[in-house]
Amino acid sequence: MHLGGLVMALTKYKLGELIEQSDERNSDNKFTLDNVKGISIQKIFIETKANMEGVSLTPYKLVRPDDFAYVTVTSRNGEKITLTHNTTEDTYIVSSSYIVFCVKRTDLLLSNYLFMYFNRTEFDRFSRFNSWGSARETFSWEDFCDIDIDLPPIDIQQKYVDIYNAIALAYGIPGGGEDIDHLAGDLHLGLAKGGEEFLPLGAEESDPALEGEVIYYDQQGAVCRNFNWREAQRTMLTEATKNALLCYETINQEQAARCQEAMAELKPLLEDFFGIDVILHRLNRDQREALLEE
Repeated sequence: MHLGGLVMALTKYKLGELIEQSDERNSDNKFTLDNVKGISIQKIFIETKANMEGVSLTPYKLVRPDDFAYVTVTSRNGEKITLTHNTTEDTYIVSSSYIVFCVKRTDLLLSNYLFMYFNRTEFDRFSRFNSWGSARETFSWEDFCDIDIDLPPIDIQQKYVDIYNAIALAYGIPGGGEDIDHLAGDLHLGLAKGGEEFLPLGAEESDPALEGEVIYYDQQGAVCRNFNWREAQRTMLTEATKNALLCYETINQEQAARCQEAMAELKPLLEDFFGIDVILHRLNRDQREALLEE
């Protein structure tokens, strides 16, 4: 994917400059047990699993449409943070221990774009790495607000949201992106020998690949670990990227068919939205390599 026609300026903010906490309570008992929700590590609202017999709902917090809610405790959570976004037109109520917040600078940040940011595996790892405590590790509101976030203009955010909604949500195909100009030689998929250099996104120290782990790698080290799950800083996409590789993975025929449909839909979206040139390649056991040209 050649990005020669795309110029995107990013502006860095502290997340706390863009969001604010909401502490609206169910003090009049307007909302009932039917409105009580929990949150899963899949970042969706779920029916509460708590025993609600005899529980007063007056201290419960309101999660209005377009609000977010998260649980500060991150230990024993499968390396994920429990967080979600209310994209419905309904108001829910959640435990008073949850943090509820919303975007206050809607002129700078789209809620849907922020939720895309929260859905990145790098954000889950960052929140776990920055959680503290002895018996229970927590990711505090203060640390949450101290996150650095680079934002493109609102119209570019909307384009990302449109593409994400059209492809990622509709087809459920995992993928990632790499800056081709930062690759050292050819990019390979295979088993790690062990010790391949790897600096994860959001980390300050190297975390080399393990022997036998499935990785993408080049002459300089690992580019992605656990297939496309963990991305490296070295080849990450930035505002300076001119040539990008978007890689989507499938493991069976049904997924492969969905991926082909997704790519057929994604190509014109990228070309129309961003004015870029997109070339599609499909690799499998019969077609094991492709030549990437500008």
